[in-house]
Amino acid sequence: MSTDHQLDGLTEEQLAWFFRSKKTEMSCLEEPQTLLNQLRDFYLVPEDLYQKVTKAKTKKTKQKVMYEILDWVEKERRPLLKVFWSCAFKDHILQQYPLFRLYKTSLLNEQKKTEQTVDGTKRKKCASEREETEPGPSSVVRIRQPTKKPRTDIAGDLGLFEIYIRTTSLPCGL
Repeated sequence: MSTDHQLDGLTEEQLAWFFRSKKTEMSCLEEPQTLLNQLRDFYLVPEDLYQKVTKAKTKKTKQKVMYEILDWVEKERRPLLKVFWSCAFKDHILQQYPLFRLYKTSLLNEQKKTEQTVDGTKRKKCASEREETEPGPSSVVRIRQPTKKPRTDIAGDLGLFEIYIRTTSLPCGL
């Protein structure tokens, strides 16, 4: 299955939040040229910024310009972040930059976590399905809180995204 289709279950907001949370880390790639070439081939990097990285002499300057490029991608190419991740998850990029293997695993795990199988089709659970029904009068109810294990994997980053969205959403009509 191609990476394009593997990312279908993730929203633009999830991809953008993950991108933003990894932008500084990505800007520190030792030799970003192969990644930049790939992004340039898909019109995700403006030529002037591409040339700035190519001409940069010091590691610090390369990192600064690389961050500038990623910032530009985030602001100007946000609807194309799925294309960005598809480019970043090509085999030759994954071989050269092991960090992107972790990113891919994290995003795919997040997609699996946010989907469930209902009636043989995958979809996100809607709010009405998440609410518990009231037990009948003859029911004995034991309320047991599930224990949560601390997250140690990189996929936890997107869990923070869900918390962020829930705490910053405004009520309807405002």
